[in-house]
Amino acid sequence: MTQRSVSPQYEYIATEAHLTAIIERIAPSSVIALALGTTGSDTFVDRIRTLQLAIHGHPPAVIDCDQVPQKGLAKLHDLFTTPAVKVMHNGKLALKFLYQAGFDLSSPYFDTMLASQLLKGGLEAKHDLKTVARVYLDEHVPESCGSFRTGTLTERHLQCAGQTVGVVLNLHAALSERIESAGLTDCMRLECNCLPAVATMERNGMLMDMGQWRTLQDTYNELEEDLAYEVCRELTTSGQRTLGDVAAINLGSPQQVKHAFRSAGVPVRNVRESELLKYEEEHPAIPRYIRYKHVLKLKNGFLDALPRHVHPLTGRIHPTFLQVGTVNGRFACRNPNLQQIPRDGTVRECFVAARDHRLVIADYAQFELRVVADISGDETMTRAFQRGEDLHRLTASLVLDTPLDQVTKDERLIAKVLNIGLIYGMGARSLRRYANYIYGVHFTLEDAIEFRRRFFDAYSGVRAFHRSVSTTPLVSIRTLSGRIRRWADGQEPKLTELLNTRVQGTAADIMKRALTSLHEALGSTRAKIVCCVHDELVVEAPQVRAAEVAETVAYHMRGAGAEFLRNVPLDVDVAIARSWAEKG
Repeated sequence: MTQRSVSPQYEYIATEAHLTAIIERIAPSSVIALALGTTGSDTFVDRIRTLQLAIHGHPPAVIDCDQVPQKGLAKLHDLFTTPAVKVMHNGKLALKFLYQAGFDLSSPYFDTMLASQLLKGGLEAKHDLKTVARVYLDEHVPESCGSFRTGTLTERHLQCAGQTVGVVLNLHAALSERIESAGLTDCMRLECNCLPAVATMERNGMLMDMGQWRTLQDTYNELEEDLAYEVCRELTTSGQRTLGDVAAINLGSPQQVKHAFRSAGVPVRNVRESELLKYEEEHPAIPRYIRYKHVLKLKNGFLDALPRHVHPLTGRIHPTFLQVGTVNGRFACRNPNLQQIPRDGTVRECFVAARDHRLVIADYAQFELRVVADISGDETMTRAFQRGEDLHRLTASLVLDTPLDQVTKDERLIAKVLNIGLIYGMGARSLRRYANYIYGVHFTLEDAIEFRRRFFDAYSGVRAFHRSVSTTPLVSIRTLSGRIRRWADGQEPKLTELLNTRVQGTAADIMKRALTSLHEALGSTRAKIVCCVHDELVVEAPQVRAAEVAETVAYHMRGAGAEFLRNVPLDVDVAIARSWAEKG
């Protein structure tokens, strides 16, 4: 291929000798920006076509990975492991492609997309490179460099590639200064250090037993049909078990279902579950219809959808984890959303370990309650956790006036509802609805008012914490890592939002720290993190090392908590299992 002339906008690299010279130039730099041009978005199938590097004082280098021989590209290994800050936009995706190509990238990292997300603090905004460059640099980035699938790189490809990595480099200076001014340095470090763990977790993926999955699909298809038939039969006025009667109601039409219930004497205003539960004793079709809707949701959302996400090369599901996926900093998950896989065993049973492996499943016990205890300084809660007591049993004893050793299972469930609902500032009416809708626990409004009073009498430190938050004028609030959540001008934050951000956001900080340190610790064990669900980590480990790995997982999860919480220890429940369902 003919050597291209050097353009002031970029330097095109197509030979090993030229790449060697570029590496020698870049290696002493303290900051290196990096960007990729790939043939597509699938990190298992597609490949890196161009690799762009930029440092201050020189034009960006655009490396043609199809022209430079592999032994030349291998020289990038040393460059990628220097102590320089590696600057990327959407670094997780870049790392996945680099890992696939056999490269490693050592810390420190600076992800300009994560920086933008942290600075916005939950305010609605886009964080693609084009938008971030416009907001912080007032620079234009092309919408697209065009497809890199073609054999020949055009001038447009090269100029766009050079411009892109140059913008990423300039963003580092603009955003790092703002991160420091906003007091987000520690949080930014936390997020960036977590990048390799999240990228690797996505690449690892979770294995599904497809035979068991198909059996489950058949079971739920039959269950859906049976429930639909029973609901329609019970709602037909004639009561005859004829196909015409059953087909007369379209269960997919909320209006038809509402009309059928009202014709049967049930005065529902709509067919939402919260409304139907008010009348569940009045007609046998109501609990069956609710069950039918649950089955339908499970079928449509998971049973029919998940197999489409199994990668043909790996046989695994590789979801996308969004590090700053919510306004309070928690992970979000999509394509598919494994964080919403039902906890009942029927579905999770299909997620299994590979042959001669086991799943190590670990979660923080009463995670958010422990965070509340530490942040609020509540003495009763703190003392209970320090003594290793079950806070749900303690709350049942204090609120329901039952001796601690005589608390029943039902009383503990009521206390669990109170603990989880009231730490986030629920009022009595919301608490009653929450208990009914989520846990199937029924009590009167008068009971809810009294339970709420007794709860805050028992945990006066939590009450003082709520009052402090609610009486202080705020337009933002921070977690223990310094993560900030902002509200728009003129928008008054609700107490529940303030508490949720402080507590769940801090819990997210702890989990990300645990994920980072565990990823580093598992390097030599052949165990791999395959999923993260808010308070839970799932690790796939060789069977012969599962017990050792379980101890390592618990150690690093507890250690992450000790870095943030001053007085309250974190407890970790760990199980070794063949499937995701085997941990109760």
